[in-house]
Amino acid sequence: CIYAVPRTLADFETLLKWVCTEHQKLGITEVAVDTVDELLYGLVLEGLTKEFQGKYASWKGDDIREYGSSGKGSKGWDIVNQRILGYFRQVHQAGLGWTAIGHVKEREVTRKKPGGGEDRRDCSLV
Repeated sequence: CIYAVPRTLADFETLLKWVCTEHQKLGITEVAVDTVDELLYGLVLEGLTKEFQGKYASWKGDDIREYGSSGKGSKGWDIVNQRILGYFRQVHQAGLGWTAIGHVKEREVTRKKPGGGEDRRDCSLV
């Protein structure tokens, strides 16, 4: 098991390429993403925004989701969707399984303990 927390989209893509190439030597059979929310909001949106700002100097957007936006949708969301699905295709084509936790909603959960007191948790899956 290898646990990694990439800090940038480029780091994530480098790590994914390495795992897909070296998985047999490392004994890795599956890639897990915890959570898709973190992948999307923590890496992909910022990384693709910077990528497109560099590629297309005429585009002055602050968020990839604005790229090609109109009343009928956004090319930016299509680009985000294709990139994320591409990561999972890359993993699959390397012969690996994959798992992704879809959504975590932060909230405080309080339960009464038998005999008194409370048990608190900071987040739960929804």
